[in-house]
Amino acid sequence: MVFETMSETERQSWITLIADSIVLAWFWKAMAPGWSLIPTVTEPEAVGRVFLSVVVLTIVTHAVIAAVFNLRRGKDDIELDERDRDAQGYGSHVGYLAMYFGVGATMLALLSGYVFPEDVGGPFKIMTVVHALFVLVILSYLADLARNVAMILRYRSI
Repeated sequence: MVFETMSETERQSWITLIADSIVLAWFWKAMAPGWSLIPTVTEPEAVGRVFLSVVVLTIVTHAVIAAVFNLRRGKDDIELDERDRDAQGYGSHVGYLAMYFGVGATMLALLSGYVFPEDVGGPFKIMTVVHALFVLVILSYLADLARNVAMILRYRSI
């Protein structure tokens, strides 16, 4: 992988993948130290602070990445070529499928934990709002990471 031979869109995918991975790691460690699937931060004020922080951090990170790439392009309005469109379409498809199946699994875990509270256990039991939000935020980041990884792999194959 040579950074100089990449298109701007491919470079931006790499940078976004790295940035989102760091934000996801920070969020997970802030909510569930030790990489647990069950969040230990449950006080409303602390939960609100972590969720607000992750939203602000994500917005700022993506705004900075977009600004840097817009400045790099300068006045040369670089158009997306067929390769860029193909990689973006493929990445969006993979990211959508990851989100779709993840939300379905989350809904199943919520339903089974509610209907069978004694019988269903393990790390996939979702019984609190904080746990559901924790899972959904992680899921949204994993879907976005899957989108960027799929785009990068598509660039490498075409």
